[in-house]
Amino acid sequence: MKRRTLAAFGLLAGALAACGDHSVIDDAKDAYLAECPGQSLGRIVNGYFINDFDAKTLWTAYRTDDPDTVRVTAEGEILYVGVNTAATLEVLYNEARDELSLSGVKFGGKDQPRPFAEALVSNMCDKAKGL
Repeated sequence: MKRRTLAAFGLLAGALAACGDHSVIDDAKDAYLAECPGQSLGRIVNGYFINDFDAKTLWTAYRTDDPDTVRVTAEGEILYVGVNTAATLEVLYNEARDELSLSGVKFGGKDQPRPFAEALVSNMCDKAKGL
C-alpha cells in the first residue's frame, strides 16, 4: 500500500478507537445522589452551575485507595447570595455499584461544613426539578 493510504487508514482507526466509550465521569454524571433521587448528577450540576461563554464546568476524576471508587469533582461558578462564586462539588463514585455519595463542597478552595454541602445539593436538586 502507499504511504498516504496507510496514514489515512491509521488516522481512521485511531479516530474510531477514541469514539464510543463512556468515561468514568460520564458514568458518574448519569448516576444519582441519595440526596437527590430521580435527578442525575449531570443534570443537577448543569442546571445550577453557570455555563456560558465565560464560565464552564470542569469535570475531573481521581482514583482513590479503593479500586472501585473514584473521586469526581465538578468545578465552576455558581450564583451564591447574588455573587458569582467559585465552587467545587466533590462526590465519590463507586463504579462496581454505580453509586454516588456526597463528599463535600468547596467555595474558593475552602471546604464548607457538611450541613452546608447537603443544603446546597438540596437547592441544586430543587432547581433541577423545577421547584
